[in-house]
Amino acid sequence: MGYTVIFWLSYLMWWFGHYAYIAVTPDVWPRYGINWSLSLTGEAGYIFALVLGLLIGNAVRKLPKPLEVSARPEWYIKTAIVLLGAVVGAKALQNMTVVAEVLTRSLIAIIAAYLIY
Repeated sequence: MGYTVIFWLSYLMWWFGHYAYIAVTPDVWPRYGINWSLSLTGEAGYIFALVLGLLIGNAVRKLPKPLEVSARPEWYIKTAIVLLGAVVGAKALQNMTVVAEVLTRSLIAIIAAYLIY
């Protein structure tokens, strides 16, 4: 049950992030019949989900038993960071000079992390 509640809250945040007045960029305003938007693109939904997770994790002290296991915001934040890194890596592939720089820095960061920790 806890996963179902978290899933639908996440889906609601995704839908809210793709709402035209939040996500649409100025170049497609006429297609949607609007004359303003926040221009945050669809990724705003992930930010909304992150904020909702932080609010649930910090503001609601005593969650119902079925939600305790599923409502662990640290897991969702770690997942978001990993996915953000994957997106950055994929976007870096569009420019090969950036790819070499990103891969070099990533390798250095990995080695440093293993040596330090």
